[in-house]
Amino acid sequence: MELEYLRSIGAAAISEEDGQLHPTAAGMLMFGDEYNIVRHFPEYFLDYREELDSAIRWTDRLQSSSGEWSGNVFDFYFRVYNKLIKDIKVPFKMVGGERIDDTPVHKALREALANCLINADYHGVREVEFPIFSISGMMRDGKSQ
Repeated sequence: MELEYLRSIGAAAISEEDGQLHPTAAGMLMFGDEYNIVRHFPEYFLDYREELDSAIRWTDRLQSSSGEWSGNVFDFYFRVYNKLIKDIKVPFKMVGGERIDDTPVHKALREALANCLINADYHGVREVEFPIFSISGMMRDGKSQ
């Protein structure tokens, strides 16, 4: 059943060479482990860096080559997404007796991150930058402008 599902979503295909089911490039990138991904995509490298202070190189980093996790695109997406949403304010909202914890900001971040990962050139070495900006200082309240 699992193999048929992988085949139906394009993550695996029957090879013309040996008639066996093998991962496709997409399947390898999404569900493979970093060691095997790099065998097929030598320039493959996913890197999330949080840079909160210009005096510090980075304050948080997640790399596909760390060896601490699978290193694939699927796991990278969820690890990075959870980092991105950790400080998003979620107002109380109920719909049909169920709490809704999903805001337009959550949806925009999911879409932007998915687009970065889907449209990346895994054969090349160019970085995909996903800048998050912060505004330092005081925000004017309109009273004494």
